[in-house]
Order: sequence, then C-alpha cells, then structure tokens
Amino acid sequence: MPGRRGVVAVVPARAGSKRLPGKNVRVFGGRPLIEWSVRAAMASPVVDRIVVSTDDPRVTAAVTGLPVDVMPRPARLATDTASTDDVLRQVDAELGGGTAGPELMVLLQPTSPLREKGQIEAGVQAMRAAPRADRLVEVTSQALFTGRVEDGWWQADFPEDTRTQDLPAVWYPTGRLFIYRAATAFGSVPPGDQRCLAQRAPRERCTNIDDEADLLWAARVYRTFAADYDYLDATTDRTTRHQGS
Repeated sequence: MPGRRGVVAVVPARAGSKRLPGKNVRVFGGRPLIEWSVRAAMASPVVDRIVVSTDDPRVTAAVTGLPVDVMPRPARLATDTASTDDVLRQVDAELGGGTAGPELMVLLQPTSPLREKGQIEAGVQAMRAAPRADRLVEVTSQALFTGRVEDGWWQADFPEDTRTQDLPAVWYPTGRLFIYRAATAFGSVPPGDQRCLAQRAPRERCTNIDDEADLLWAARVYRTFAADYDYLDATTDRTTRHQGS
C-alpha cells in the first residue's frame, strides 16, 4: 500500500469576514490579497500542489488562471466557528486521506501576504528533519509590559519601573506559516499530545490582516522591504502544477 507523499499548500479563503469584508480579494500591492499566498506556494520548489478552499465565487475568480485546485468548501466549514483544522481535514480527506494523502500540508493564510523567499522550504526541511514533530508554526516575539484590568483598576504584572529590555518575551504565531504532518496531525495523535516545532521570524516582517489598521501596517512593511518580495513577480509562468480535482 503506498504511503503518504508530497507537499500540498492549502490557502483557505471563506467569504464571511465581518471585520474586513471581502478581505481575501482586497487589492494589496496591485493584486488580490489571496494571490500573494498562491504565488508564494507557486514559487516554492517543495510544494507539489496548491489547493484553495473557498465558498466565495470572488475568490474563485481571483485565482482563475493560476495553477491551483479550487476545492468548494461546504457551508458547515464556512461559519465563524468552523476551525482551520476542520478545513484542513476536509482537504486531506478529499486528497485521499488515510495512507494516500499528502505527507505535509502547508497552511498559507491569505491574510498574511508577505513571505520571504525560502521561508516555506525552511519549514518543510525542519519538519522532515524532526520526524517526531506533528506541526510547525512560525512565531515571533515582543517585549510587552502586560497587566490586567479588574473592576476598572489597572493591575500591572511588573513593577512600574521595569525596563523594556528586562521584560520577558511574549511569543505568538505570525500567521504566515503553519505546516502539518497530515498522518498524525489529522489522524493518530490527539491535538493535546501533538508536538509543534517553532520557526522564528523577525517581528518587523510579520503581517496578519484582520482589519484596516492591519492593512496599513502590511502596506508599510511592503514599502520598506519591497525588494525582498520581487521574487513573487516571477511566478506567473509556473503553470505546470497539477490542476483539476
């Protein structure tokens, strides 16, 4: 029986965003937002297939002509409460699941359009070098003076004279890259027992667009580091990937 093989990039793009309506097809840097993630997958030599999971005809129109498989998303997976894991499980099942699906699934959220060259390859290499890892997530950090508000009163977690350089780093996902070993992440290993690798990224490069303010930040990052994303402009003619499912 054949084992799982290959790397599939999944770009999820449902229609129902409330904070930034139509965000997946908003124009950013001269192209629809979703196209940036598709082009990052197209430019990566380790990606064998690209799947766009959507219930939005505008998304389907935006990726027409690109070497992707558009996988219709059922209504139950297009709600505010549907999880990304459930969407990826559906994609995995459609691609064969069991022992016939992909080895690795690379999640590329369209709301994180700016990825540096080699970023996907580095993640895939890290996963293959760590066979016990079930997932990988790109993370970044920031020193934050945190606290909480109780009954209207501010309660700081640190003395008020704490210097920024003495604050502990708060780590969080960038939103730009997640990789799953499909056989274990969606099969044999319960979510609470899964091992997750961390791939670090500089905070000044990280974009995760959920509202208009995030869009402004992403535009600033793009203007500052535009030369590093020129490689995405050279992916137009790479149309030899598998199409039609």
